[in-house]
Formats: sequence, structure tokens, C-alpha cells
Amino acid sequence: MPKKVGFLSELQPDLKMAFSEIRKTARYVIYAVIFIYFLSGIYVIGTNEVGILKHFGRVISKEIKPGIHYRLPWPVDEVDKVRIKEVKRMEVGFWIKKGQAEELKAAYGERGAVAVAIIAPYCLTGDKNIMHTRIALQYRVKDPVAFLYDMRNPEFLLKGVVQEAIIDSIVRMPVDEVLTIGKHRLQQEVHRKSQVGLDALGCGIQIDSVELKSAEPPEYVVAAFKDVINAQEGKTTLIHEAESYRNQIIPEAQAKASAMLQEAEAYKARKIAYAQGEAKRFSKMLAEYQKSQDVTKERLYIELLEEILPGMKKYIVSEEEGEDVVRLKFFSGQK
Repeated sequence: MPKKVGFLSELQPDLKMAFSEIRKTARYVIYAVIFIYFLSGIYVIGTNEVGILKHFGRVISKEIKPGIHYRLPWPVDEVDKVRIKEVKRMEVGFWIKKGQAEELKAAYGERGAVAVAIIAPYCLTGDKNIMHTRIALQYRVKDPVAFLYDMRNPEFLLKGVVQEAIIDSIVRMPVDEVLTIGKHRLQQEVHRKSQVGLDALGCGIQIDSVELKSAEPPEYVVAAFKDVINAQEGKTTLIHEAESYRNQIIPEAQAKASAMLQEAEAYKARKIAYAQGEAKRFSKMLAEYQKSQDVTKERLYIELLEEILPGMKKYIVSEEEGEDVVRLKFFSGQK
């Protein structure tokens, strides 16, 4: 026993020194852990993001701007990031994917084609025609808090709202309008009704654009519908051509009518002026005639001959003295 006690007494200083070093190391480790813990509160918000700060689960800041920020480490504070400037894309509608349809047809032949017609989702137009539609929409987050916390699955909700808008819009239109001139109107209606529905639900989504990618009848009647569409397009083309011809002909006819009216007015003015001039001349001639009838008659007779004779052939018969020969001389007013 004395030997053992002596051995322990010899080790005691070494043990104290070892425990002292362990305590120092543990202290440094704890300091480092605490430092790293508080350092973990530093976070970065990207340029296309917005941060939402929560204190023990309660939102205390809804819009943290891009940059470097600090919060109390978890579990005191938490930060969720949302890409509000990122435009997302989704296709919504009532159609079956082409690859799936081809697989069914290849595997089951005619039965597969029938299966495609049966399982393909569709909507009805206002005149009770089946229509397969596919719409591509672009959307973004406009309210990060509502997008993250008010709805469990906002994208699923978005798809349902847009599908409801498609059904409600297309049922108010006849099939011919959907396939031809009504596509732009259908896009506008789906966009408007979808946004109204999303705002009413408060899911924090903003729809930027809605594009109608396809609107087709069932495959079995596509050819007949194409014939109808071609006929309507031909009708529209003929109407446009007729309107163009009308717009060209009517101005020309109006211009010709205006020119004829102007010529008639000018002719009328000339005739009136000529008649008035002749009337004045006759009045003056009458006054002269009343003054000297014989002289006036002689003057008028001479003036008449001056007008008539230059254009006539004249025969002058002369008989020379002492001869019975008659010589004829011919004169004409023409040079």
C-alpha cells in the first residue's frame, strides 16, 4: 500500500496538468462553437430574390432586399428566400401528350386509338363540341408571404384555377370561333379570369402571359373541321378582296362623276355666256336695222357671202368680144 500511494502521488501533478490542458482545449472549442454559431446568422439575398425573416416562426420582415444581412441563429430566427423576379412557365389544359398517344396506338392498335380518344381530357364549347386545348402560361411570385405560407401547394392551385378559367371561357364561344378568329379573345379571357381567381384566393401569384398553344377537335373529326376552317378562311379572303375592290372602284367612280359634273357645269356656263353674247349682239343689230334697213340688209348679205363663198367652188363664165368660145375658170376656196 505505501508503494501504491507513492505512485499516485507522483502521477497527481501530471494528471492535474493534463486536466488543465483539456479544460483549456474544451474552452477554446466552446468559444469556437459559439463563434461559429453566431457567425451562422450571416446570410445573403440574391439579386433576383427577396428574403422573409421569421422570429420563432412569426414573420417580422416580409421583404428583405438583396445583399448581405445578419439574423439571430436558428432556432431564434429563420430566413426563407423567394425568387420574385424569376418568370416560371407551366402548360395547362385538356389534352393528352403525343408520346403517350403514340405508345398506346403502337401497343394496342385500333384499341389504343380508341383508348386515346376516351382517356384524353376535353372541354366543351358553347355549341356542345368537344375541344382539346393546351395553354402555356408564364407567371411569377408577387407576394412572397402568401406564396410560401398561405397556400400548401400554390402551383397545384394555379393549375386548377387556370383550368377552371379555360372551361368557363370556352363554354361561352362556338367551336368555329375557337378554331378561327376567337383564339386571341380566348387567351385574354383565360388570362383575366385566372388572375381574378388567384387574387381572390390570395396565393401571391401574378400571371404575365397566356398563350394558346393548341385548340383542336378530336382526332377523328380533325379533317372535317379543317375543311370548315378552310372554307371560312376562303370566305373571309373573298370578302376582303370584294371590300378592297369596292374601296378602289367607288373612289374612281366618284372622281369620274365629279369630273363629268365639272365639265357639265363648264359647258353650261359657256353656253349661257354664248347665248347672252348672241342676245346682246342681236339687240345691237336690231337697233341698227331699225335705223337703216337697206344698209343693214346689204351688210348682212355681204357678211353671209364672206362666210359661205370661201368654202365653195365657183364657176365664172366669160365671153370674149367677137368670139363664140366660152372659157370657164374654176376657183375654189381651198388653197
